[in-house]
Amino acid sequence: MKELIKTLVLMTLLTSSALCARAQKTVTMQFSELPGDAAGAGKADINLLDNILLDGNTLEVSLNGMLYSQSYDPVTYMDFKADYCLRSKISFSLFGRYGMGKEYDIYNSGGFEDGTYRPGQILIGVGAGYRLLDFLTAQAQIKIMSEDPAPEASYNAFAADLSVTGQFPVKGNGKIITELGVYSAGSKVKSASGAEFPLPASVGIQCGYVMDFGKDNEVRFIAKADYYFNNACGAAAAIETSLADIVSIRAGYNSGATNILPSYASVGV
Repeated sequence: MKELIKTLVLMTLLTSSALCARAQKTVTMQFSELPGDAAGAGKADINLLDNILLDGNTLEVSLNGMLYSQSYDPVTYMDFKADYCLRSKISFSLFGRYGMGKEYDIYNSGGFEDGTYRPGQILIGVGAGYRLLDFLTAQAQIKIMSEDPAPEASYNAFAADLSVTGQFPVKGNGKIITELGVYSAGSKVKSASGAEFPLPASVGIQCGYVMDFGKDNEVRFIAKADYYFNNACGAAAAIETSLADIVSIRAGYNSGATNILPSYASVGV
């Protein structure tokens, strides 16, 4: 099994390198690819371990805020997520994002100031996971996105994520976790001029090694590689340690993807 995982990773990297050498296309709704919480940002947006079903009946709720700026005016984001796991067998999730851009002046046809406008972005989604086998879990998410950059410009899109996650024990106190999936696959967005732009859809693989040391202490090495259908590529790696199941320390690096995400390094506690 470990050899199969190594082969899949190598094939993904080689295929991605060849595809990414081609000309890249413009995509839209890039805000949907930003990390959704502080823990995810600290791990360079690698969500591999987030898709593991928890033990028993468990409810987790999080609310996060983020200020994001790349090469244009900053956008303030608020994110919400709730996960419920039932009998370690099936899980349900509800999540959302609201982005508020910088307010700007608007002018009428005569060139006179006619108030102000604040652009907005909205994402709402639901998801479910099911344990197919003791070591294998399937996940699906449905997302509805909306972006309003100007008073008379509003764009909407629909997307879905599909993935499978496997856990495989190794000698000692460790295990290997890997995930294969298709993410943000969905409708195209048509501009006012009639041009169509695709979503940042991708196919990706994530791998991780989790090592236990002592009671309730873990070290996790995780990495991912993504090929976006606009011919962009992305990769990330991170390390995370959990002490006494109370405090987690994270650090990572994300190479970014052209026209989608910038490259960045991250740390978090």
